[in-house]
Amino acid sequence: MLRRLLRLSVIGTCLISAGLIAPQTPTIPAAVAPGQSTTAATAASQSPGPPPDPLGRNTPRSMLREFIRAVDRNDYVSAARYMQLSREQQPQAELLARDIRELLNCCFDQPLATVSDIDTGALDDGLPLDQERIGPLKIGEHRADIIFVHVSRPEGNIWLISSMTLEQVPTLHAFITESSVERLMPQVLQRHTIFGLSFAHWIVWLASVLIPLGCFFALSYAVTFVIRKTVKSDDKRSFIAVFANRLKWPVVWILAVVAHLIWLPRLGFPLRFRIVNRHIAAIALVVLFTMLLRRSVALLFDRTRLQLLRSDRRHPASMLLLGERLFKVLLTIAAAFAILTLAGVDTKTALTGLGIGGIAVAFGAQKTIENLLGAILLISDKAISVGDFCSISDRMGTIEDITLRSIRMRTIEQTLLSIPAGSLSQANIENFRSRTKMPMTVTIRLEYSASQARISAIRDEIYRLVTEDVRVEAGSARVNLTDFAQWAIELQIWAYLLTSDIQKFNAIREDLLLRIAHIVEAGGCRFALPSQTIYTGSQ
Repeated sequence: MLRRLLRLSVIGTCLISAGLIAPQTPTIPAAVAPGQSTTAATAASQSPGPPPDPLGRNTPRSMLREFIRAVDRNDYVSAARYMQLSREQQPQAELLARDIRELLNCCFDQPLATVSDIDTGALDDGLPLDQERIGPLKIGEHRADIIFVHVSRPEGNIWLISSMTLEQVPTLHAFITESSVERLMPQVLQRHTIFGLSFAHWIVWLASVLIPLGCFFALSYAVTFVIRKTVKSDDKRSFIAVFANRLKWPVVWILAVVAHLIWLPRLGFPLRFRIVNRHIAAIALVVLFTMLLRRSVALLFDRTRLQLLRSDRRHPASMLLLGERLFKVLLTIAAAFAILTLAGVDTKTALTGLGIGGIAVAFGAQKTIENLLGAILLISDKAISVGDFCSISDRMGTIEDITLRSIRMRTIEQTLLSIPAGSLSQANIENFRSRTKMPMTVTIRLEYSASQARISAIRDEIYRLVTEDVRVEAGSARVNLTDFAQWAIELQIWAYLLTSDIQKFNAIREDLLLRIAHIVEAGGCRFALPSQTIYTGSQ
């Protein structure tokens, strides 16, 4: 059964990979013009498109990104190549580039990721097909859009900042006022820079992180205090306390980072710095949200599992433990892909590669997949669960953990035995936890000097003892004379003790044996010892 599921998973992986690799739409061959050979038509249809622009002006987003890099390093000659300059504007190209940089630094807060990254631009913005709108620039009460225009050049079609927008730049620049950093921070701190940013900006940036962090930290303590005073149930109060302690820091950091991102554009930071800061903050938010979800799921699963264990439902509890681990693995993979996307990695290519590599992984990691499916099937079939006392491969012990790969059992010798879950599907597993009673078999040996009357009396007394004890199942108990052995008369006692705990079983068995010994002594008999009678020739 397990190997059949493994083969199906491999086949499914192959089909998914084929779907990822296959083209989404069929390729329609170009029509062959009259007088044109099929070979020429094929060559024309396979001719490469225009090469990518070396300055990155193929899409609105890449054009804006490269323009920001150019003005950020004060390369205004390169920055002029991203503007649609008229003859009257060409002498003022450097001044226009400086003004645009200042306008973007103080008044542009649109995330760069929301700008179109396709060569045709956004087609649903209500503008002509050769125009793209970004922004708006927010200067006090004034609002102005930045218009990009798609123009044709000898090197190909490229995007530029439109001359119409360049005409408005001097007027818009006149409305710029001092930023909060420039108004509030000393000039000494504004003159000295580190990594292209003044000391004043670094101090304000640090304050924009620490102040929200401290405020939300104090707020979390206040909320926790109110909840503890409001909730009356001790169980709920303790759960809320644990929940708050585990989730407090991720929540506080998430709120602090969000507040930091909201207020940073209003403080007058350069656009280039805000773009980098937004990327780092987005990655931090992904990590924090992942941590928050992992801790929340762990707490909820632990609470649910504890309730199941209290009601002696160990198999659902073990399934929850395995499900929690699978969820954490999938959540970590999703977070990794989100971080790669924010870092600029093409995840579509990565997913396609993952589909291709999935074939090799499926065949090369058959044992790993087999172990994972084995662990799931063992729990779903209710064969074992955490806390069960079992016998596996002639080894006895208590199941301590069921991981995604193996079963961990604490043996009677207190060693930790790790068994691959896949191999257990072919092994014999004896689970002692499901039993409600345990058999006790005792053989007592009496001396041959005992009379028949005494043997019958001792047998009847022992039978009365085991059937009247509430810890013994009376209906199945029996005491029989089983054999006249070589050196003793044997009585066998067989009964079920009504317990599944080995410690309680040993205690009940010990108590019964002591009382049986008293019955034998009171009956005037003695236990037989191994002996041998030797007759000499004179006898």
